[in-house]
Amino acid sequence: MLRTSFFNHLCGSAVLALVLLLANAPGANAIVYNVDLSAPCTSGCSGAVSASGTIEIAGFGTFTDLSRIVDYSLAFTSDSFASPTVLTPTNSVVTLEAPAFLIATPTALDLNFGPSDASSFSITAGDGMTASPVIVNASFLSGGLFGLILTHSPTNSFSPLDQGIGALSSNIVSVGTVAVPLPGPILLLLSGLGEIAALTRHRPSTRPR
Repeated sequence: MLRTSFFNHLCGSAVLALVLLLANAPGANAIVYNVDLSAPCTSGCSGAVSASGTIEIAGFGTFTDLSRIVDYSLAFTSDSFASPTVLTPTNSVVTLEAPAFLIATPTALDLNFGPSDASSFSITAGDGMTASPVIVNASFLSGGLFGLILTHSPTNSFSPLDQGIGALSSNIVSVGTVAVPLPGPILLLLSGLGEIAALTRHRPSTRPR
């Protein structure tokens, strides 16, 4: 009876670990990342131009398919505007120029420009978008000097152009960090194995005395 009970506990722990592992596999969840971008203002304003909010990605892994970006909301602020301009999928577009690709992990959403000097990732609203008359964008551009460009500007050329440019030191940059930390599959598996080990260690002896 004791041996049967232990075996049931063992199987139950193994199944639990497997279920949790599969539940956290790529594509199983949508992950929300916090975005907090800022660049020193180089035109039309002082201080900085910033963009903050969230980006929601469908599952972990490396991708170029922008349909994996389930949702986003970015609020742009700068000195020349009394209130922020918010970009969402309803008033802006996302572009990714090859060979750049995105990497969604349990801790961060990263952008890898790849080996090219002509790749980019942008979230943009401007002429023809419902965010007009404001041109707003967050762009990561590769080139001789990797850069983050944040623009918060009226389309009227007589108005100030609030634009900030920040240098990037690598062709791999962080777009955002995970909003709610999730236990990694390996940690979940180790947790299940740890429970199995504990049960084994405390198993009552069935030997006759």
